[in-house]
Amino acid sequence: MYKILRNILPLEFLLFSGALRFSESYPKSCMLIFLLTSYWVYKKGKHKNSINKPIIIFIIGWTFCNHLFINNDINSNFYLVNILYPLGAYFAISSFSLNEFKQYLLKYLTIISAISIVIHLSHVYLHLPSTLTNIGDKTYGLNGYFFNTDWGENRLASIYWEPGQYQIIILFTLCLFANELSDFNKIFENFKRFGIIIAALLLSTSTTGYIAFMVLILGIILFSPQNKKYKIIIPLSILTSVFAIYFIWNSDVVQDKLNQANEQNDKTSFAIRYMDNYALLKIIEDSPITGVGIETKTFSNLSYKYGNLTSSNGWLWTGATNGSVYLLIILLCIFRNLKKMNFKIPIIFIYLTILISQANEYGTFYPILYIYIFQFSNNIKKSDEQN
Repeated sequence: MYKILRNILPLEFLLFSGALRFSESYPKSCMLIFLLTSYWVYKKGKHKNSINKPIIIFIIGWTFCNHLFINNDINSNFYLVNILYPLGAYFAISSFSLNEFKQYLLKYLTIISAISIVIHLSHVYLHLPSTLTNIGDKTYGLNGYFFNTDWGENRLASIYWEPGQYQIIILFTLCLFANELSDFNKIFENFKRFGIIIAALLLSTSTTGYIAFMVLILGIILFSPQNKKYKIIIPLSILTSVFAIYFIWNSDVVQDKLNQANEQNDKTSFAIRYMDNYALLKIIEDSPITGVGIETKTFSNLSYKYGNLTSSNGWLWTGATNGSVYLLIILLCIFRNLKKMNFKIPIIFIYLTILISQANEYGTFYPILYIYIFQFSNNIKKSDEQN
């Protein structure tokens, strides 16, 4: 049982981070399953990492105090997502080595993405019919029960509620493999390993995803270890970087979103996200230290007052609900842990990729983000991983 649960835990990070048929359909059940399976693996494992205790104590303590004593005009117990998901992630990540975890994560994401691409292309070009399904207060067109195929403009959303969440999953996974991606001696091997999820990212046609991917590519190309070993490669790397940036920046996906800035229509994606960012900044300005709470009456009233429709920026949503102090500590934890992951390229590129990618969706409470907030265990013996 221990081995089975250990093997599926990385899959839960994918399924419980915005997948329609899982965390969006059964949020309470998914949180409970994630917490229990993570705790089981943590308790049964022989080697545990205790370095994450201060940050999980801070996350739970701050969230509880904020919603029980300060911002207690809550509409629901939704604030528990900021306790149960981080707690489950704490148990899971403290029990895994980084290398073992990321290999599982890549394997599962590649399988999901491969199936998603086949179903998506069949839906777009072979007119594979979708089934309208009510999940929460929205209706989605699903294929194969799990796959969201009716997102506008033929965009690939995979098993997630929208392409913007899917690009977060892909980019957060790719960032873990920055060292492997920067090794140009293994370019063909890397194509086989990462080609499917990169193709999925491109098919998502997420503007934010494209820009974040552009930053990651820039860091990988410019600071590949081969540049230090073979100086003649440096000009080629620079040219390749310029071409990659030019191609992504001038793609229809990015340019269409930028052109929306000149439109008068307030229903465009650009206009909605602009108002979300403005409104969330105003809420932070109104309550900079503790925020106004998750799913509170105050947050609802201020969102209506300032024009926040979708809370589409995860970092600003975190600051608006839990305060700028909480947000700053989370961002510092991410930066600290990136420094400890021994990346061969400057971590600023990975940090910016994470920041840009998550600025597209509000769900900073999902497990996938905590792979950068908590530190993986580096003292797990191989024998324990296989028991």
